[in-house]
Amino acid sequence: MTSPNSTAAPQANSEARASQAATGASDEPAPRGGIAPAAGRATPATVAAWTAFAAGVGLRFDYIFRHNQPMDHLFSDMKGYYDRAMDFCNPEYIPSIADTVHPPGGYYYYGLLMKLDRAFLLGQMDLVGPVQFAGSVLAVLLVAGIAYELFGRRVALVALAMASLYYPLWDYFGFLLTEGPFMVCLLLSFWLLLRSLRAQGAARGLFGLFAGVVLGCAAGFKSVALPTAFLVFLALLAAVRLLRLPRGTLTVTAATLGLLLILTPLAIRATKLTNDEVAQRSGKFHFCLIANDASRNIMLGHFGRIGAVEFQDPDRPLTYVFGSPSAAQNGYGRDGHNYVVKVGVYDNSKLLAMTMEWVREHPVEALQLSFDHMFDLFFGTYGWPSSAMGQNHGWVRTFAQIFLVFVLLPAAIVVVQRWREMARLKPEAFGELLLLLPLLGLAFVAFLSLGEPRYRIPYDGFLIVLAARFYCGRHASDRAPIAVHEPAPAEAIGA
Repeated sequence: MTSPNSTAAPQANSEARASQAATGASDEPAPRGGIAPAAGRATPATVAAWTAFAAGVGLRFDYIFRHNQPMDHLFSDMKGYYDRAMDFCNPEYIPSIADTVHPPGGYYYYGLLMKLDRAFLLGQMDLVGPVQFAGSVLAVLLVAGIAYELFGRRVALVALAMASLYYPLWDYFGFLLTEGPFMVCLLLSFWLLLRSLRAQGAARGLFGLFAGVVLGCAAGFKSVALPTAFLVFLALLAAVRLLRLPRGTLTVTAATLGLLLILTPLAIRATKLTNDEVAQRSGKFHFCLIANDASRNIMLGHFGRIGAVEFQDPDRPLTYVFGSPSAAQNGYGRDGHNYVVKVGVYDNSKLLAMTMEWVREHPVEALQLSFDHMFDLFFGTYGWPSSAMGQNHGWVRTFAQIFLVFVLLPAAIVVVQRWREMARLKPEAFGELLLLLPLLGLAFVAFLSLGEPRYRIPYDGFLIVLAARFYCGRHASDRAPIAVHEPAPAEAIGA
């Protein structure tokens, strides 16, 4: 008498072998302990990767605590974040619509560090250095962790070595900017999402929930995280239907719930600050999700080849000047005069209407500007502010070339080689697709607004993993694909 499950095992085994044949995955289970070196069986590749990591830690320590201390460069955006941290610590400060000009993540992040400094009598911003240093190291481990979850140990070791020695991944931690903490939150959210897809039971939902919460924190630093994450969520939902990946439903649902836990209070705050003043004058309700910055960025990128724009609010004594480093590097606005706009920088509807009128009058130039921004995003210009500093300029130029040859080019080759499988949502290419989608979302945002390396560098971890995949070869994965077929209950009993 045969067991009712007797036909399920051969079927499941044949599917597993077919998946391994398509991906080159080994029959052996992934080694426990991830990519950490184990006593008595460390390979030369393992030793080399962790040596690179140790060197990277040393370089980050020297950069953040000696060569490029964050508090030594308080100008432009960095001075703005410092002033906002001072406002956060001032009990008499009253927030206004001016606090919606930027996303609030930097306000809370640096303000909290300043408060902790004062609480422990450490100084004005003594905690910034250690926290930024820890974040720069964590970013490297997260890049390697993402590679491990998607492709296994070998790709993770290559990604670990590359990320450890890749200067742009620690550059922004040497300044009072939001690119550093945004990078950590973005990578951590993505890693938690992958952990959710691999987890079982309640852990799957918890990892998904935490992924959404951290993604909300990332959006609090830079709202560009939302359209890039949206594409990843769409891919997971498509996998639920086409690849019969039921665990994707719980992951996306839990992540969406976690995201709303953060976005809801941010939206309430931004909408209230906006309507406390704007609605009183216009009589209209204005919703603001995170910050009033979208229309400003679209105008900066699609209002002609202009340099800085001076936004003069006719109703309030507030004037803001914004410009793109890419515009300056491309020679826009060389006459030194700002383009003056008699509209408040936070008046999204008026700024967008002005920009759309210019686009309708100059459709060809607007389209050309969009492609220019996408080019600037990846290679056309150099990352600010280090590009404007003599002590760092050489590093920036050198690693721009290294990025092009050793990161972007091999990553692009992987995409070209696998695009058919990715377009058809094949399980063996689903990992590459998940890495590509945030980059496509970022490029789309640059197409609509602005593009410069500063916006791309927090996403370079995804490109590094794709490049590591290239260096390890097409069949280098030693983990099963993250979107393997899950037999339906009827199949599992051989029906």
